[in-house]
Amino acid sequence: MQILFGPQLQPLFYFSPITIAGKPHRGGVPILFPQFADRGPLRKHGFARDSQWKTLERNDTDNGFIQVDGLDVEPTDWSGWAHAVSLRWRIEKESHSVRFSLNIHNTGSTSFEWTGGLHPYFRVSSIQAIQVLGLAGEPVSDKFAPAMKFETTTGPVFSGVEFERLYKCNKPLTLIDKKLGLHLKLTQHGFTEWMVWNPGPGLAEQMPDLPPNDWPLFICIEPVVASQPLILKPGEQFTGCLAVELQT
Repeated sequence: MQILFGPQLQPLFYFSPITIAGKPHRGGVPILFPQFADRGPLRKHGFARDSQWKTLERNDTDNGFIQVDGLDVEPTDWSGWAHAVSLRWRIEKESHSVRFSLNIHNTGSTSFEWTGGLHPYFRVSSIQAIQVLGLAGEPVSDKFAPAMKFETTTGPVFSGVEFERLYKCNKPLTLIDKKLGLHLKLTQHGFTEWMVWNPGPGLAEQMPDLPPNDWPLFICIEPVVASQPLILKPGEQFTGCLAVELQT
């Protein structure tokens, strides 16, 4: 679902024009659960993004809408996942802000641990022209520079190659794209880290669902639980949120 944002009603998220039958559409805000990336025995990013969710509520408002989708999973539904869980995905859209909430409810009789989060593809004019503020000096794990322990004092620089850094903080960030006139405040609650990712041209060429020249048109700034799994006992719930606010 595309979300139009701001006074000029620009698309907030990137969606690839290429779809592949049986695979999730690249773009928007995929939900990662119960596994982040390949950090576990399940398929990459878990099963939530591959599942058919059901719309439970949709209410239009003067400035936007509220929508709630649900996914209920039984212990026998997915190989390698022997737990019952109820997921609820809530979107609250207003004219200058949008809030995404993921509720995870352990409805079974056994505890489970999980990693995951949200994987938003923010649409930008060019990744090499944007700024992501708020990460300077923060603890970081870089896929391509294992010796790197902290972000530089100037913050991340996107030079046109694959970028993947896990920041061990959940503080508010700012995404600036002067060409599009976007100045977005990103705030998360519940999740524990930020992942920032872009495939760059090399990896993009290997993605059948992404046009080779589209890689500069998005930046993924993801609120996640990755380094340390969280545990939900029977009956317990977790809610993680991402708020996006247009700054004027």
